[in-house]
Amino acid sequence: MSIPDKAPLGAALSAFLDEKSAALSRYSIIHLRASLEPLVRALGNPEAEAVTFAGLRAYVDSLYLRYKPGTIKPVVGDIRQFFRWCRKRKWVRKNPAKRLRAPGSRLLASTAGNHTPPEENIRRLIRYLSDSLNDLVYRDLFGNLCAAPPEDWPYAARQTLRDLFIVVFLHETGARAGELWRLSSRAMDEAVSSGAETFRVISTGKTAAVALYFTPATAELWRVWQQIRPPGCESYAVVGWKDGEPRAMSTETISRTIARQCRRAGVPPFRAHALRHAKVKRGTAAVGLTITSRLIGHSSVAVTAAYARTGERELEEAAKLTGLGYRLWSGAESRTLGSHP
Repeated sequence: MSIPDKAPLGAALSAFLDEKSAALSRYSIIHLRASLEPLVRALGNPEAEAVTFAGLRAYVDSLYLRYKPGTIKPVVGDIRQFFRWCRKRKWVRKNPAKRLRAPGSRLLASTAGNHTPPEENIRRLIRYLSDSLNDLVYRDLFGNLCAAPPEDWPYAARQTLRDLFIVVFLHETGARAGELWRLSSRAMDEAVSSGAETFRVISTGKTAAVALYFTPATAELWRVWQQIRPPGCESYAVVGWKDGEPRAMSTETISRTIARQCRRAGVPPFRAHALRHAKVKRGTAAVGLTITSRLIGHSSVAVTAAYARTGERELEEAAKLTGLGYRLWSGAESRTLGSHP
């Protein structure tokens, strides 16, 4: 196939969308059209062969004046996909988008906000949930954690105890939400039956089985939860009560549950995976990156390092400490910098 003579970029886009519509969903085609038609208009619908890297780079730079990096990244990906297609179908001799780069993951993370909740917020949530159960959970004279009889537990209190176990378990182990909802009651019962100072339970993870480590604080909370959990769906460690019937919780349900309890506690909401980030941050400070990586079941220390990167709060503090440190035209310094002879 030869390069079309003086083929406009808009014609190439139409051919691209027609071909892709046979393989992609209607939504994907709408997404591609929304990404690429503004590019064609902004460039003035030139000949496809006349499009240059400099022109594409200038267009992407202009997007930063209107959009956040998270919005720009998929647009750049669509532009790269389109021009790869143009090169393959011989609409252009060279791919002008080959060197075009989307916003990097570090930039996206910094503009999306800190994914790790402050430790004091996690503790506030745990304290709120535990305080809500003061009339039903207590310690005996020997310090053992005890619970009121199951018949004394109202529906909402059972859910609160379950939610407390979810937060404490994820906080201690750094587990993914998926590893928690797949966790079996039998595995937990076997784990806490030992008299160890720390406990280990096996669940199925993102790609394989994973070992999760926790302390007696979580073990005794588990024992109380096992005493008062509603009948039905005893196979899973945690369950939901949709339509009043106990069933396994999904990853999304666990995250929504945590966020809902955060709002009730007056804590900025965070999702389940944020507790995994918090575990990495605490672990890195306490025992180092390598051991923390093994502790949470990462296949590579490099993956854990991405979790443990400097947070936005630390970067903002560093910016203050390394910045100018004073206001211009204010005080003695301003007379040196801004005064006229």
